[in-house]
Amino acid sequence: VVVPRGLTKKMKAAAAGRVAASLNPDSSNSQADFVRSELTVYFDPMIQGSFRSAVVNALHRVVLSLEMELKAGAVSKIVPEQMNRKFREMAGPDAPADIFPSISPEWGRERLADINVLGASHRNTVDLPTPAQQNVPAWALFGMFFIVIPLGGSLIEERRNGTMARLLTLPVSYIVVLAGKTAAYVLVCLCQFGMVLLVGKFVLPLLGAQGLEIDASFFAVFAVVGCAALAASGYGVMLGIVARTYEQLSMFGAVSIVIAAALGGIMVPVYVMPEAMRRISEFSPMAWGMNALTELFARGGNLCSVVPELIYLLSFFMVTLLVAWRVFIRKGRIGGVGP
Repeated sequence: VVVPRGLTKKMKAAAAGRVAASLNPDSSNSQADFVRSELTVYFDPMIQGSFRSAVVNALHRVVLSLEMELKAGAVSKIVPEQMNRKFREMAGPDAPADIFPSISPEWGRERLADINVLGASHRNTVDLPTPAQQNVPAWALFGMFFIVIPLGGSLIEERRNGTMARLLTLPVSYIVVLAGKTAAYVLVCLCQFGMVLLVGKFVLPLLGAQGLEIDASFFAVFAVVGCAALAASGYGVMLGIVARTYEQLSMFGAVSIVIAAALGGIMVPVYVMPEAMRRISEFSPMAWGMNALTELFARGGNLCSVVPELIYLLSFFMVTLLVAWRVFIRKGRIGGVGP
């Protein structure tokens, strides 16, 4: 921000001239004759538009406040002088001097209204979420969904080497086999999420960053992470059943997860996306998990406030398992052996 030399002096002169011109319409100096001072703001090309707007708006408010203060001071000085002068011209030289009282310039600084800022959160605070509260849960959730590749790959390998065919000889249904495999990988997801949280809590402060502050119910966080792990595992099971080769699984799985993360607010906040992308993000499982974790970590929510997201994640899990089961029953793709 470049402030030109003598800005305050020029603004005082301009304020006095504008007030005098307003009180004396017959004057040769009109308000349009005064040159407006300028501040110059340089922005790096990488600065986001929202930050630019915030800085420019803040400068506008500061300049407007300064202008009002200077104009109030000019009015306080010029108005009594001109009123006394006019009175002496009308009453003659014997008229008393300074019959009109002076006006204190302080009236221009007095506020007439205040802004009461309250946080729209369960804790009623205006504290902004820390970077760790935003990024640690986001990237932990992103990493959890990559479980689809090893999970789906294990299903493809079991079909290839005949392990699945031997499992089906057991007196259990295929859905029970899938449930057992899903439970194992859900446990892996929970451990992975817990390790990321520990890194954010204890390792980030050692690197000079602000550590993760967890001010949420453990049971609520566990419920959200558990439902997200179920959704990720169900997606992995579905891809493992639908994909014919490991190459198909790895390619489609990785690309779809990155797209879901981009649309779900993991990489870029949803509120800066175009309207069409915001509409699409409402159908991303990562968006559901991210919204629930943000509600708990940043807004001080509880289990009741994240119930809709939990329902979405569980519904996604059941739909993916149902699709996997139907594809398996219809095609019987287990090493060439039918169900």
